[in-house]
Amino acid sequence: MKLSYAIERYVARRHLDGVRFRNGEGVLANLLRKTGDCSLDRVTGLQVLSYLQGPKTSSAAWWAKYRVLKKFFSYWMMRGELDALPMPRPRPAYPPPFEPLIYSNSDLQRLFEVIASNRKTESWRLEPITLRTVLLFFYGTGALINETLSLTERDVDLRNNLVTLHREGALSRRTIPIGPSLHNSISLYLAFSRNRRRPEAGLFIDKEGRSLTALTLSYAFKRVRRIAAIHLTNGKHLAS
Repeated sequence: MKLSYAIERYVARRHLDGVRFRNGEGVLANLLRKTGDCSLDRVTGLQVLSYLQGPKTSSAAWWAKYRVLKKFFSYWMMRGELDALPMPRPRPAYPPPFEPLIYSNSDLQRLFEVIASNRKTESWRLEPITLRTVLLFFYGTGALINETLSLTERDVDLRNNLVTLHREGALSRRTIPIGPSLHNSISLYLAFSRNRRRPEAGLFIDKEGRSLTALTLSYAFKRVRRIAAIHLTNGKHLAS
């Protein structure tokens, strides 16, 4: 089996599983350019290592590519196309696991006070009520950023206190209940934003009425957090 055909079939399989796989597809395409379209079982560990150790490859990027390639070759090994994985030995220093930062009630109160009282919001690129509602939505639902920013007004059922979330690249969706406090916040936000929203824009919008982006949200949140003086114990600002 040619490497190009193996990649094509594997990518199609991931898409059928509901995985967007854009980054992974790029990793495999770059491997193909590095090795040439040889037989799948002729790919060697040295070739894979040479690809992984490309110029300007950070440790995080190295591990991201390594995981993609290991899953790809394992997929074909389980189907009898390979006798062994052509993977080099992994780097000894694995990236530290992600540790979520949890804001206390007093932290959240300070953030909301800054949002309510700050008058210099021109650089935020979104209205204070939008930022406040988004933060309350995160806090009240535990939704992911992509799920939140892809919401439309049709996904919010205030009559039954339900919100439908769509995970990017997945075939399924999930509907979750919301409490009375979040219900009231969303209701006030909808009254504020409905006539400002551009056609086809999402539920949460920027000052121009366009769909709110993760970059705009991150910038505004960092500004508010800095004004609220929320720090780590070592004096550094909390990461968003």
